[in-house]
Amino acid sequence: MNCKKKETLEVVATVITTDNGILATQRGYGDFKDKWEFPGGKVEPGETLEQALAREIREELDVEIRIDSFVDTVEYEYPEFYIRLHVFVCSAVSGTPVLKVHKSSRWIGKDELHSVDWLPADELSIPVVENYFNNATWDKKSVMPAYTYFGTGKLSLIDKPVPHINNPKDAIVRVTLGSICTSDLHIKHGSVPRAMPGITLGHEMVGVVECVGSAVTNVKPGDRVTVNVETFCGECFFCKHGYVNNCEDPDGGWALGCRIDGGQTEYVRVPHADMGLNRIPDNVTDEQAVFVGDILATGFWAARISEIKEEDTVLIIGAGPTGICTLLCAMLKLPEKIIICEKSEERIAFIRSLYPDVLVTSPDVCKDFVMRNSRHGGADVVIEVAGSDDSFRLAWECARPNAIVTIVALYDKPQLLPLPDMYGKNLIFKIGGVDGCDCEEILKLISERKIDTTPLITHRFSLNEIENAYRLFENHLDGVIKIVVAPKC
Repeated sequence: MNCKKKETLEVVATVITTDNGILATQRGYGDFKDKWEFPGGKVEPGETLEQALAREIREELDVEIRIDSFVDTVEYEYPEFYIRLHVFVCSAVSGTPVLKVHKSSRWIGKDELHSVDWLPADELSIPVVENYFNNATWDKKSVMPAYTYFGTGKLSLIDKPVPHINNPKDAIVRVTLGSICTSDLHIKHGSVPRAMPGITLGHEMVGVVECVGSAVTNVKPGDRVTVNVETFCGECFFCKHGYVNNCEDPDGGWALGCRIDGGQTEYVRVPHADMGLNRIPDNVTDEQAVFVGDILATGFWAARISEIKEEDTVLIIGAGPTGICTLLCAMLKLPEKIIICEKSEERIAFIRSLYPDVLVTSPDVCKDFVMRNSRHGGADVVIEVAGSDDSFRLAWECARPNAIVTIVALYDKPQLLPLPDMYGKNLIFKIGGVDGCDCEEILKLISERKIDTTPLITHRFSLNEIENAYRLFENHLDGVIKIVVAPKC
């Protein structure tokens, strides 16, 4: 009896696409002479799939390729061995195919994939290739408009190259709806030193997955997804403890729209796509989901770390978009009272009309109002979302002794922490950027109609109107609360 275990061969295949169609090559030798295949070959020891792909195509066709997307892996059993065929869609970026090892070649249309006699493993890959082309709308355009930061006060809508897969963990997302965030204004004003001049702004968006790297397993082309404001690897010390804002990866933390190109454009490259993308339920619209990856994740995180209990009085300072998202998430904790402090009459009216059970006050009388509406000399929990000098001081002044004060706001300048004044209150401060790892749970809550942020959307613009959108948002014109921007792809 022959009990020898069959060898498994790792093989790459390249679906090269051009205006002429898809390239198929014909074998001129061996057991499968005259059969057709996608160009490619065996992965050598020590090579990544991507390295093997580039080498094989160079050796077989004398062409340099750009990987557009990993498609899928199919497995086939031959009499002597198993084969794992890793299928990629690629574009030729230089050179004209020259047949070095094949008998002939032909270009076939996407609807003609069944018209040739394929190698068995390649035949098995045809359904996954067809599925890719049925779901992806990748148009192979070379440039796209992108709203770009050039330094303090300098923003412009310019043409940039369309992004492509740089790493096996990347995905390319076609942006279907984005937004402008106050953090974008902080970048514009020079308040975010790590923001890189030349980057495309925007970190709040939803879209459709167009392409994925070979290591991406949680999403596939055609999936509608939310994009997380933070990039995180899921593997380092901080990620494993849920502190994804401090991910140790070079792209970790707030990268999109700050240190790498963001989403105020048509296409965006998302590193660590398995961590940063979440599929949108079918019963959730783009407008319902667009804030999930940033301000709604921030509000959810703020409510979670504030340890809100049912007997608590919760003070939220600021009723801007993030403040309202924080309110919605705090309401899920069912505290005894929620107080909103806001100076804008328009936003006060908004809160009162939509959330009549919420108490509302203004900054000038906030401290006295909180004292009258709490049992222990102040709020049990204070969440500061406004981001001004006065609101920072108000946060700790309105807190009862031993309260939790959560600082969500991003400030334009350093704040004074007057320790002698607050000595003896024994406050617990929680300060920092969102650990945005709750997006899947948030989407479930939206799907169950327990959270709805669509009333925040007061204005809608196209990408070519984004400068006007920024002007309106920055200057608080026309009753604006939140703007959405829809690229015309």
